[in-house]
Parts: sequence; C-alpha cells; structure tokens
Amino acid sequence: MNLYLVRHGQTMSNLQGRYMGSFEDELSLQGVNEIKKTRELIKNIFFNKVFVSERKRAIDSAKILVDKEITCDYRLNERDFGIFENKTYKEICDNYPMEQRVWEDNWIDYKIPSGESVKEAYGRVVDFMRILEKENYENCLAVTHGGIIKLIYCYILGGDLNNFWKFISNNGSISIVSYQYSNWSIESIIQLNSMGREDNEQDNSNNWRK
Repeated sequence: MNLYLVRHGQTMSNLQGRYMGSFEDELSLQGVNEIKKTRELIKNIFFNKVFVSERKRAIDSAKILVDKEITCDYRLNERDFGIFENKTYKEICDNYPMEQRVWEDNWIDYKIPSGESVKEAYGRVVDFMRILEKENYENCLAVTHGGIIKLIYCYILGGDLNNFWKFISNNGSISIVSYQYSNWSIESIIQLNSMGREDNEQDNSNNWRK
C-alpha cells in the first residue's frame, strides 16, 4: 500500500505566522496555486480512497487535487491549539506568559487550555495508521496538516516524538510512505517551497507554531 500525504495549501493565517489548528481559514491565492501544482504531480495516480481532515483548508485542497469522493476523518485534524488559536507567538507570549513557558518546557505532554497536547494528537494519528494497516488499498491519499504529517513520520520511526523536529512539511508538499510486510517506510518527500520560509502550522523551535 502506498499512502500519499499532502499538506493543504497556504492560508492567510499561515502567512501571518499564526497558530492554526481548529481555526478555520480560507486558502490564499498562493495556497490555491500550490495545490494546483501538487495536482499535476499526482494526476495520473488512481486512489482507492481519499481521506481528508475535517478542516476547511484541507477539504478545499482535496477538492482541487482530485475529482472523486472524499472521506473526512477527525484523526487527520491538526492539533487543537485551544487558547492559542489564531494567535502569533508574540501574542501568546504577551497574553499567556505562564502557559507559554509551561508549554515550551513540556511540549509533548502539555495540554493547552481548551486544546490538545501533542501526545493526544499523536494518539489520533496512531489510531488512523493502525486502522489503515488493516485495509488492502493499493494507493490512498490523505490531505492533512503539517503537524499531523510529522507525527505520521514519528509513528513510522517507532514512536519517538522528538523526531518531530527532524522534518519539514511545507504547504502543498507530498510525502509517499508505503506499507509492506507489516512495515512502514518513507519513500519520498517533495517540498514545493523548499527554498523559502516554512509557513507551517508549527515551527522548528521547542514548541509548536502556526
């Protein structure tokens, strides 16, 4: 089985460096163009199943990518940032300095008020991947978020969440992972914007951003 992982196109909140999990935002013009480029790379692949996050930016991206039925799955939703939703890092530091310090000191286990911990989001990823392992798809597509894609990498690499910081997932990126003989492997990672700044839902510092 081949699992194609695509990160949704850029949104204005991504561009502004805002933490965005459950917050709903529209694709920017650049985001639409990113996904159109991604579509060209996968247009000749027949997907047995298309899974999509419940978030509008992922659904809109999926509708550009493929012309077939999609299945929304909450387990592919980005981590819920709770009180940090749609705020910049500076706004979080200014408005929630105590929570921000605890968050950075314990980024895996800390449950953001009204939101999720990284460990909770990872639990959803594990559930999704283990159910997928029981299916017999040749090719399937999952349109999701940067943080979730990186947690899928962590699952493939044995569950060490510190591997989260070893990868980048740009808007519109494609990752191909395969499952064979009860083993997952990372086949390829294609970054559309590898030469530019990563406008992610998270950032490679000791916390989870944008």
